[in-house]
Amino acid sequence: MSPINVALLGAGIFAKEAHLPPLLSNPNVNLVAVYSRSLNSAKSVLAEIPSESSTKPESIQLYSEDSDNKLDALLARDDIKAVVIALPILTQPEVIKKCILAGKHVLSEKPVAPTVAEAVELLEWYNKNSNGGDTIWSVAENFRFQAPWPKALAEANRLGGIRGIEVRVLQGVEKGGKYFETAWRKVPGYQGGFLLDGGVHFTAALRELLPKHHELTIASFSQLLQDHLPPHDTIRTVFRSAPKGGAVSEEDRKITGTFNISFGASSVRATSYTLDCPNGIVVVNPNSLKVTENGKEEQATKVEDDVRGVEAELAAFLEAIQKGVKGGDKKQSPELAIGDLEMIEAMLKSGEQGGVPQTLKYFTQL
Repeated sequence: MSPINVALLGAGIFAKEAHLPPLLSNPNVNLVAVYSRSLNSAKSVLAEIPSESSTKPESIQLYSEDSDNKLDALLARDDIKAVVIALPILTQPEVIKKCILAGKHVLSEKPVAPTVAEAVELLEWYNKNSNGGDTIWSVAENFRFQAPWPKALAEANRLGGIRGIEVRVLQGVEKGGKYFETAWRKVPGYQGGFLLDGGVHFTAALRELLPKHHELTIASFSQLLQDHLPPHDTIRTVFRSAPKGGAVSEEDRKITGTFNISFGASSVRATSYTLDCPNGIVVVNPNSLKVTENGKEEQATKVEDDVRGVEAELAAFLEAIQKGVKGGDKKQSPELAIGDLEMIEAMLKSGEQGGVPQTLKYFTQL
């Protein structure tokens, strides 16, 4: 099939460092346009294109709100079939709507929306305005495309199944760091700050390990460890994952665990998901996998392929377009993204209420 003409909407750090490389290297893509709020930031994307790339900067049309070529002009182009959106959290929902109404297939960055209520409203709007899913709206969650999670689940099942999970995420965000110095992240106008923006990655990974039909109940306590990361930068959570109505068999037993995430942990960066099984332990993160079976620890296995998962998520989005898959790839469904967001929102709410338990509505994957 012929390559798909795609526009990149956004010129921030993740747009340039994560989305741009696969948009240039994937043979099923022609990157033909870049949009940003300012022309200078749009130009900065072109400066990142390697000289050896077959896509030349002069072949890409720039659009911005401070020039004559604005977003509406980009969306009016019949040759552009799809857009990848990596814009600020508060900006994305309205841009998604404009793109869908223009008939463009959309891959938008996580989180799906600033709140669950806004996300549900946006999904309802999409279902009414997408020609029955013919115009695809997919939500990018690269952790769902990382290789270690299904490998860890397979190992855990081999060791008798998961009975407990301990999640530990330390992502220190310091003053002066590239993400902190992004204006819309530095003074967040949305709940949770970095806990929302980055946290949905880690709730998405947890969902790759839990039974799809289970209901999740959580209780959390929140903290602010670093004054420059309001309103909260740390949440400690306990959770129970169980079939609705209680466990029905030994094979379908409840899973309990902890989910501790901090963006205020000084400069420390460490992530681990420890899976407790009857016959051993599996420790997994986005880069590696380690198994301890009957007390004998194996050497950690590094995963070298597409650690970020962005290449794979772009490929899945393009394949869904080419095959005419209504609603897009299931791993990129807005419904899944709402569940990722819901866990963060519930943890924030529980923390504000001093640890009052919250049972999640959208987290179950039926």
